[in-house]
Amino acid sequence: MRSIFEFNILITVIATSFLHTIATDVTTTWVGDTIKGTTATLQCSWTNGSPTSLAFSSNNDTTNTNNFYFNCVVGSNTPYSCSKGTSANLGNYSINFSQQGSVSMMISNLQCADDGTAYFCLVGGTFQTPNISKAVLAVK
Repeated sequence: MRSIFEFNILITVIATSFLHTIATDVTTTWVGDTIKGTTATLQCSWTNGSPTSLAFSSNNDTTNTNNFYFNCVVGSNTPYSCSKGTSANLGNYSINFSQQGSVSMMISNLQCADDGTAYFCLVGGTFQTPNISKAVLAVK
C-alpha cells in the first residue's frame, strides 16, 4: 500500500511530464522589408501545445492588458477572434490571421521614430504560463 507522500510525488511527476510534453514554441518574424513609409508585418507563429490565447504587446508583462495591441482567442479553426487593445489606438495597427497556428500584426506608415521599437507576442493556454517571443523593429 502506498503512502499519501508517494501518491503526491507520483502525481507531481505525471503533471510535470504532461506540462513538458505540451509546451508551445513561439516565434516572431518580420515578413518582408521594413522600409520607411511602408507597412511592416510581424508574424507570430506557434507549434506544439493547444494555446487558447495570443496577444501582441509593447512589453512582456502578461498581467497588464493596457499594453496589448491585440488580444486574440485562438483555437483549432481560423478565423480567430481578436480585439483591439489600448496600445493599438496609438498608431496604425491591424491584424490578420490567414493560416492555422499564426497571427500577423501589421504596422502601417513606418517612420524613423518606429526604429528600435520592441514588440512581444504572448501565447498561452488554460493553466499554462504564456510563452513569449520578442521582435525589435529595424526601419530601413
